[in-house]
Amino acid sequence: NSVIKGEGEVIITMPNNINRNWSVGNIGKSVIGVANGVAPTEHVFIEGITFDFNANRRGVTSGTDSNKDDAYEKNAFTVANAKNITIRDCRFLNGFRHCLDISTPIKKDADSLSDTQKLLQMPVLPNVGGTEVFGAQYITIENCYFYGGGDDNLTTHYCSNVYITNCRSESPYGGYGIGPSNLNGFEIDDGSRNIHVTGCTAIRCFSAIEVKAHDYAPAPYNVIIKGIQAINCASSVEIHHTNWEGPVSGNSNNAYTV
Repeated sequence: NSVIKGEGEVIITMPNNINRNWSVGNIGKSVIGVANGVAPTEHVFIEGITFDFNANRRGVTSGTDSNKDDAYEKNAFTVANAKNITIRDCRFLNGFRHCLDISTPIKKDADSLSDTQKLLQMPVLPNVGGTEVFGAQYITIENCYFYGGGDDNLTTHYCSNVYITNCRSESPYGGYGIGPSNLNGFEIDDGSRNIHVTGCTAIRCFSAIEVKAHDYAPAPYNVIIKGIQAINCASSVEIHHTNWEGPVSGNSNNAYTV
């Protein structure tokens, strides 16, 4: 078991000249270059720490690049390939992509996978290149604050049994993608299941909460949203499965329990 607690005001950040692909903090094990199963990191408790990506780094592409899986890059913090993790009373600020991503290491680097392999990413992706990859499971995020993400402030992908309680998400800045941005306070995305969002507040976001999946990914299911405040958001809750909104001919492999 690992316990990491801040005493007083503890802020972890990076200098202005560090390549923007480096996240400030991660929980989990990289699978790059590994030829067999990688056991998830387990039983970590973090409390009372601010993780600030540093907004001045958003345009920095020079310097040493990250050598981690895509999921571990560009965020203020990532939880991936991890199990039984609790984060309490922490702040996640100014992520180039997300402030916090609860995910699986290879979630956004799946171009080489078959459609069948992509649909299996919930939360274990069996035998991709000889590697079994675990996502994230039994994750608790409590009394935390998120501000200034380039995409969604807090997001989940390919994970299960995630509890997000009494958190506040505010003002994603919207500089990560090209063109119009979909900037949400809380996003439940591809392959997420058994997700509970309770007593949370979103301020100045596109949607307070978005529950959705990309067309190539399994839709989230068993998502419970309770007691949410949406303040100055364009919409309160958005629920959809991209490109599956209309009639579908034949049987869908993943557009169910949406």
